[in-house]
Amino acid sequence: MEKQALLESFQDVLNSTTSIKLHADRVADLWEKSNGIFTDEDQETMVSRIRIRVQGEALHSLSGTMWQALYMATGVGKSKILIDLAKSIVSFRPSAKILIVVPTEKLRDNGWAEEFAKWGASEIYQSNVVTTCYASLAKIESEHWSLVGLDEGHNITERNVEFFKKNTVSKVVLLTATKPTDLMKLELLRELNISPAYTLSLDEATKLGIVAPYTITVVTMYMDTTEKYLKAGSTKKGYFYNTEKNHYNYLSRGNMLYSPMGHINRMRFIYTLRSKTREAKWLLENVIPKDARKVIFCGSKDQANELSPYRFYSKPTPPKRTKAQETNPKKLEKYVADSTKYEEAIKHYQGDGSLNKFLIEEINEISCVEALNEGHNLPNLDIGFIVQLNSNQNDFVQRLGRLIRYRVGHTGKIIILCVCDTVDKKWVEKALASIKVAKIEWLELSRLKMGIDTITF
Repeated sequence: MEKQALLESFQDVLNSTTSIKLHADRVADLWEKSNGIFTDEDQETMVSRIRIRVQGEALHSLSGTMWQALYMATGVGKSKILIDLAKSIVSFRPSAKILIVVPTEKLRDNGWAEEFAKWGASEIYQSNVVTTCYASLAKIESEHWSLVGLDEGHNITERNVEFFKKNTVSKVVLLTATKPTDLMKLELLRELNISPAYTLSLDEATKLGIVAPYTITVVTMYMDTTEKYLKAGSTKKGYFYNTEKNHYNYLSRGNMLYSPMGHINRMRFIYTLRSKTREAKWLLENVIPKDARKVIFCGSKDQANELSPYRFYSKPTPPKRTKAQETNPKKLEKYVADSTKYEEAIKHYQGDGSLNKFLIEEINEISCVEALNEGHNLPNLDIGFIVQLNSNQNDFVQRLGRLIRYRVGHTGKIIILCVCDTVDKKWVEKALASIKVAKIEWLELSRLKMGIDTITF
């Protein structure tokens, strides 16, 4: 197909009176035919036009004073849609008050200010917009808000509902990459009468070309069955040492697993497996390209420390107060201890500004536990190496979202390390349940080590 014919075909789609989502398969076919014909500039221009069309459809779907949600893949530009809505509201009501609720202090202090500036709306941000974190939302009362934007709205909690009882709110728009599946979250959305306005799945966004294509490789391994390094037993009966496999079997016994802390103890054990850290090191040293820009998502801070000299940790969250406005003493004690460790980490590991160095591309890797799941724009990221994954689909989608920001020629790569014959494999399967099977490749670590299989980057 000649270039002019391709451009005309794309234009036909853009001129269609039906939603561009209905033409996703056709657009995907056109993108495939454009290989070797479109220049980088042609591709960027067409991606921009398709993205603008999608954003326009989403904005048009936001009706009057209805409380609505935009469920759209990361990288599509949900923030611009909210900013365009804010511009429209302020044009009719210059004194309108707009509240944007975010999950992190970084987004509160910098993220949205930068977005408003990017789209030429700094004056609106300065005059009309207030940003706050979900953790502080309930403190706001007796105000009238023309618009409330719930950024990364899957973070909404039951406590946040109090805000809507204490304030007058004309319009709510919830933004998130995936619709919550947790029954409690769904009940909260029903209680607030927040209905879907526009949905764009990851698959649709990929076909339209407005997010990067991606591949997922799950590398399977087994726990150590020979090294007895885990202390077990008791003072009364005497201590002995177990292998990882035997200790896992012990933690999975009915009387242990269904004790008050049973599932948590087993989870913590998986998250801190020595063998998993060892195999992750092997993959970093022998398989994953050293010059690739990558984030290493770990199960514990100790693991993050071992896998990279550059780390970033999030600040501990204070424990919630009970209805009697009292804080659980044990939770408070843990918070104080975690805060002390965090301050130590700041001195020893983050004092060199690892995250800033990564953002300006002075270094090519950084490890974390959950701190970089959302709320950070990580430029030119190539690989997400997930040493530890939980079963939460949304957490995985957030991590994948770091990798699929569009740039010419980029394909995002996710590598997940998974322990077979354990609950870890079930977590991975559940987390990937919404991803098309064709996108996922399963490889055995032993076959990688023998050179039988390889991972393509």
